[in-house]
Amino acid sequence: MFLIGLVISDSDVFVTIGNGNGDSEEFVLSPNRWKKLASAYGIGEAEEPVPVDARFYDEVSHAAGATRAVRDGAKILSAGPKSRQELIYKLCDRGASRECAEEAADFLTKRGYLNEAQQAEALARSLLRRNRYGKLRIRAYLGSHGYTAAAVNEAIGEISPADWREALSELIRRKYTPWPDDPNDRRKAYAALARLGYTAEEVRAAVRQE
Repeated sequence: MFLIGLVISDSDVFVTIGNGNGDSEEFVLSPNRWKKLASAYGIGEAEEPVPVDARFYDEVSHAAGATRAVRDGAKILSAGPKSRQELIYKLCDRGASRECAEEAADFLTKRGYLNEAQQAEALARSLLRRNRYGKLRIRAYLGSHGYTAAAVNEAIGEISPADWREALSELIRRKYTPWPDDPNDRRKAYAALARLGYTAEEVRAAVRQE
């Protein structure tokens, strides 16, 4: 195999590798990834074609996959918050290998694009504000979207008790004023509020305050 083409710009490095029989493959790497590879293999900018081995090909292929995964990951995160697990899943769904997807997630975390704790808190606050979800429903939602238990616990803990109480009180004022006297209607109200993530104890305390 030979390195038969090399074009370097500020944002991309285009590497073309041929097999000597007229077939070739082009890879797009970030400048930093190419710089590390070129240094490791002692490859300059001017000498072409350059004989290369299968290991070099594999490393270029991986670097190109990781570059693409990082760029795709940044686009995914710009559209809305994602957990690390969710981001990896979406990158794999777009064709990235698991290894490249995990590498991209780690890179984006280090660069501050992916911050599970902050994003989980932002989602929790949004669900509380828009949907009036309680802790249990929000915890289940965040968990189903791949956020770690630590990130979920931190997000829940950052919301003040007063905010949780106000969300539940608002629900009760809007839907259950006056609070039902009929036992069957009360059971239905408790069940509906439980589906939104509130415990019976929380509901009873909120009703007493109304």
